[in-house]
Amino acid sequence: MTDAYAAYLYFNKLKDCTHVCCWSHVRRLFVSASRDYKDTLAQAFIDLIGILYKVEVENQVLGRTEKEIVKHRGEESLPVLHDLYQQATALLKQFEKNKIKLSAKLQQALTYMTKHWEELMAYTKIGSVLIDNNCCERAVRPFTNLRKNFGGFSSEQGARVTATFLTFVETCKLMATAPLDFFRGFFDMIVAGRRDYALMTEALLVKPV
Repeated sequence: MTDAYAAYLYFNKLKDCTHVCCWSHVRRLFVSASRDYKDTLAQAFIDLIGILYKVEVENQVLGRTEKEIVKHRGEESLPVLHDLYQQATALLKQFEKNKIKLSAKLQQALTYMTKHWEELMAYTKIGSVLIDNNCCERAVRPFTNLRKNFGGFSSEQGARVTATFLTFVETCKLMATAPLDFFRGFFDMIVAGRRDYALMTEALLVKPV
């Protein structure tokens, strides 16, 4: 899952890859059109996107399986998505014919959404995929702050080590485990002679039910 940065469109060419675009990026554009540009037409799109997010909250709260998530997205989200697309394309056609005026930001939001519609729809067919990439963006934010404090990694290996370390740290946060406790336990296991890294990681992160 990505935003619509041009470099990421390369993934559309890969046969074994499904490129999914993030709905949060779409919503931000409509919010900006409404809040910063006072474009009243934007609110209808914000409300419809809100319904999509409500479906996702229900999926999480009710603990639906991936198969159930796909089913409910088909029943509840697809009609809303159809409405979103129809309204967006209708407004753009009227704008092109000079029948209505749109703020620059709303034009951007509508164009962004319709241009990447296939990628924005892709999440509905994959139960393991979220509607947006916010959790990953929050996870990389500490890294973006960290790199302000040093000039580089010294080597490609240094970059890989840093990426691995930060991946463990953010995974610990997601699993409600203190990173220091995880690393202490992990290295204690290594000292004890264990090398089954996957099982070691699972034992330290997955809490018994």
